[in-house]
Amino acid sequence: MSATAPAIVTLARFHAETVRAALDVLHPNGGVIEARILNTPRGTVSGYFDDKDRLVKAVAPYDGTASIYVTLNAVSPDLLARSHNRLREGAKVTTKDAEILSRHWLPIDLDAERPAGISSTDAEMAAAIARRDVIVSYLCNEGSYPEMVQANSGNGGHALVPCFFPNTPEITDLFQRALHALASRFDDAQVKIDPAVFNAGRIWKMPGTIACKGDPIPTRPHRRAEITSAPDTPILLTLDQLEWLADQAPVARTYSVLPETRYGELDVLGEFQRRDLYLRALAPPKHAVTCPWQGEHSTDSGLSETCIFEPASHGEPWGFKCMHSHCSERSIKDVLALFRNGAGERDQSHTKTPRRLLTLTPLRDLLNETPEVVQWLLEDRLPAGGVSVVVAKPKVGKSTFARCLALAVARGDRFLECPTACGAVFYLALEEKRDEVRAHFEAMGATDDDQIFVFIAPSPEDGLKQLKDAAEKQRPAFIVVDPLMKLIRVKDADAYAAVTQALEPLMSLARQTGAHILSTHHSPKGDGARDIVDAPLGSTAIAAAVDTVLLLRRKESYRTLASIQRYGTDLDEIVVTLDPVTRMLSAGPSRRDADEAQAASAILDYLQGRPEPAEERDITEGVEGWRKGIKCHALRALVEQQKVTREGAGKRGDPYRYSISSFLVPTYTREPENQKSKNTVNGDEQTTDSRSREKEGFELSVRSREREFEEAEELSL
Repeated sequence: MSATAPAIVTLARFHAETVRAALDVLHPNGGVIEARILNTPRGTVSGYFDDKDRLVKAVAPYDGTASIYVTLNAVSPDLLARSHNRLREGAKVTTKDAEILSRHWLPIDLDAERPAGISSTDAEMAAAIARRDVIVSYLCNEGSYPEMVQANSGNGGHALVPCFFPNTPEITDLFQRALHALASRFDDAQVKIDPAVFNAGRIWKMPGTIACKGDPIPTRPHRRAEITSAPDTPILLTLDQLEWLADQAPVARTYSVLPETRYGELDVLGEFQRRDLYLRALAPPKHAVTCPWQGEHSTDSGLSETCIFEPASHGEPWGFKCMHSHCSERSIKDVLALFRNGAGERDQSHTKTPRRLLTLTPLRDLLNETPEVVQWLLEDRLPAGGVSVVVAKPKVGKSTFARCLALAVARGDRFLECPTACGAVFYLALEEKRDEVRAHFEAMGATDDDQIFVFIAPSPEDGLKQLKDAAEKQRPAFIVVDPLMKLIRVKDADAYAAVTQALEPLMSLARQTGAHILSTHHSPKGDGARDIVDAPLGSTAIAAAVDTVLLLRRKESYRTLASIQRYGTDLDEIVVTLDPVTRMLSAGPSRRDADEAQAASAILDYLQGRPEPAEERDITEGVEGWRKGIKCHALRALVEQQKVTREGAGKRGDPYRYSISSFLVPTYTREPENQKSKNTVNGDEQTTDSRSREKEGFELSVRSREREFEEAEELSL
């Protein structure tokens, strides 16, 4: 008798636009996505894409032949080097948990109980989706959870809760406990929640593609996964909401030690049952169990496919086999060693898993970890998820600086010649006048389309908590607190411990939301040349806690900006200028270049008034202001530019002597009063302000803009 051919179940064709739209839901902000196709004749097929259209085109030929998955979370851009916008067959390396930058979804996956490796019936799939709807209703009503993306996987129900959390062990623990909490509450013999989808490197059935489990038959057809609903504007899950669910997880297990014994004398089946690791009997002599190392797995879907095997004869050991790569070399001997060391047996303890554990990592593991990839709000200066403080004396421009940067981030424009990340902005003006804030944004050309949200009033008593709640819902890219001490409310700004404690919630807010928080703060009275670390008024705890300290200084003719930072490159002191019309900041030359330009102008003025050449000592003493080194360097530059002539041998008795170059000395000729006066220099016609034009470029521009800067700052006070 010939074997019966698999039934052919007709499905709608692969629709590229639908798949592309689904990717926009899962990855609204773009970034790198891994596409992974399992169980193909050529093994695992994997590729990394930062172009969604190319991803859709690449996976289309595999639709209906194997299940197609994509990563849910933000993948390190470095992984593009594995296979850039293309698929690679027989892939040996795929995304690890440590290669995820941040978590964007809390995934919930429900399937009806059925034999492994086959599709669900219509009734089984309907039961899984109905259970999904019950869970969604529970989370929204009891936990005030935000609206979720709801989908079907082709065989069961999916729900994705939008979030933005760092990829840390603490968050991973909360995800795992949250899924166990749902499983303990909603699992039954018909439908179960997959508790193994908590890991950061999780891959997910790609909506719009066919779920290919086993052969399709009329009662168990292949179906396309699809998104059935998604919020127009996602609201993100908060840490408090996640912890609320995690706290409902069953009490943690504690373990007793398995004594040394011969394999043949041990009830292996009973040991798995006592540890709640036994699932069901399969065809003799196999039994399905949960892998004792399940927490190490980056599973593709479902529970661990793990079995134990009865011994062939009395006295021989049981067999153990887990299909996951982590366990490929593990045997029943390793299982029993794990049990013997105290893993797996349930106790009646009611102690919950601690929130934070002091876990020691071997140095070899630390050295093998993937280096952190720093994301930037302002490239090489202000890290995303970081905190900075811009420090200056009153009327120097702290608020102006903050608002200019805020508008640049809202538009994704460059700021002081550096690229910015584009995103929403919170601006808290806690001591400024409302009209001045409005006038400045208006002068800069801000419009209704700019995603800037302002609060202009003294901070409420619980201002920091309210800011945290708003940031967790709206997820801004940038938060400005102007000024710092009006929000954190420290009684003694000189108390290191008190300042550190007050700053901790702000630091935590930045890390949890991924926003960069910039605050303004005064510098103390005294010498403006003090070290940047000591620049913030009060305790050095401020500089110690933040990622970047930006120092604005006011000089006689210009303002400067410098930074010291934990990430990126320290900014050497540069001149900053303010456009008088738009009131936008721009970066000028370095402070040294600016000082040398002004010193050069003063040297020319000094030499112009002398009938005889001057020695260097006379020049450095006669030209007031600037350090001696600046004046000496400026003098040599003037000689190189042939604006100053040097004579002498530079030795004792014949020192160098300096004078204005002859072509810069004007020769005046008087013409009739009714004609335009001219002067001829070396035969060329020049106006009488020839030398002034040599100087006007930087000095006049900076001085003019400095006056406008001062007027603008006066208005803000």
